[in-house]
Amino acid sequence: MVVGYQVYGKGTNGGSPGGSGQEDPLAPLKEEIARELGLWPKVQSRGWGGLSAAETGRIGGILYQRLRARGMHTQTGSRSKQE
Repeated sequence: MVVGYQVYGKGTNGGSPGGSGQEDPLAPLKEEIARELGLWPKVQSRGWGGLSAAETGRIGGILYQRLRARGMHTQTGSRSKQE
């Protein structure tokens, strides 16, 4: 039973009620990381919006590391790629 998805709509949009109607392509990877950190039961009961900033940041940091290792990250903001 995945309560978080039912309560906060379809996909993972940071826990906003109603959802955006679009599936998050990173959802499987985020779920995998949350399980590894022991946070999946909390996500199931409260949704992604029920995580603390520290917990969300930890998931995001690991997610970024994994995407970068796979060469799938993108540059955002004003930072430019240093080679």
